[in-house]
Amino acid sequence: MSPNTSRRWFIVFALVAVVAGPAARAAVTGCPADTKLVNATTATLSRSFSLSGEQAKILQQLVSLESARQDVPPDLLDRMRTLTTQNRRVIVTGEKRLAALPPGTPQGRAFKRAALRYLREGLQPENECMGQAAAATTVAQSGASLACFKAARRKEATLQRLVNATLVKMKGTRRCTIPHRL
Repeated sequence: MSPNTSRRWFIVFALVAVVAGPAARAAVTGCPADTKLVNATTATLSRSFSLSGEQAKILQQLVSLESARQDVPPDLLDRMRTLTTQNRRVIVTGEKRLAALPPGTPQGRAFKRAALRYLREGLQPENECMGQAAAATTVAQSGASLACFKAARRKEATLQRLVNATLVKMKGTRRCTIPHRL
């Protein structure tokens, strides 16, 4: 497999990952504390997916340039590194914000745990794999970044289903049941 072929596959997987976000966008009408959890998660995912989309576009440009046997401008690789760093920052900040919010129901607590896990174990590794793909200079590195991305994507899909399941359970609650500590 040539570096161009593995990067092409990587771009396909990256675009699918960007489009297939979790369903945390659904409104939760019961407990305001749980609504804040969903809103914080949605805001983080929105910013992260926007950056991931830009990363996928840059990867596509890299493949086009390499396929045409043209030199890759250093500023394109710098932009990819910058996007990877920005996305990492967005995810970490989102984790901290979500971790600081108290749940209002047991279902909200389950959603919070699932959403934090999704950010840490799903989005963050996927972002790092995208950064590795842009930095790949050999066939082995390119193949390793593709394998990394596939593994991260499988894990993310599993975690995404968990987040969606907890969100569905949370939507059925009508009032807060966990007392807030001051």
